[in-house]
Amino acid sequence: RKILVLHWWEADSKSNWFPWLKTTLEKEKIEVIIPNLPEAHAPILNDWLNTAKTKAWKLSIWDTIIWHSMWAKALMHFIQNNNISWINCILVWPTYETIEDEVDLEDPIEIKKKLRDFHETKLDFQKINSLNNQYIVYLSYNDPFINPNSAKKYYSQLNNIKFIDFH
Repeated sequence: RKILVLHWWEADSKSNWFPWLKTTLEKEKIEVIIPNLPEAHAPILNDWLNTAKTKAWKLSIWDTIIWHSMWAKALMHFIQNNNISWINCILVWPTYETIEDEVDLEDPIEIKKKLRDFHETKLDFQKINSLNNQYIVYLSYNDPFINPNSAKKYYSQLNNIKFIDFH
């Protein structure tokens, strides 16, 4: 079994809970891949998708991809663009809204322009659903940055989805 974990904006493979997750899963004999994605401070959607693609070629049926926060939309693009099928997708506190809902209004304009692609590039949920993936969404109602109602919008778009709420 393999798990591909992709970090969020301004993070890297050593940030937050990633080292703990990697160590914990490797004790269970699960291969964990956590690449450092390029330009984490101002990511470009296509660069991240290309990096993910080079790491995901090893994934097989029912392996897992974990993405966090606003990168849940990037995962949807990744699945759609690469016909990724029969895997588990874990979305940790995912966002669904537009970039204005995710980025502080004082962030530089050039960063907002780059991040806009993550949200405004259209998704084909009919195609995504045809690929037979399973989705688990972890929500928290005390997260100061992510509105759980935003994440619940995936429920109306995706088949094979399960929500786990942390109150």
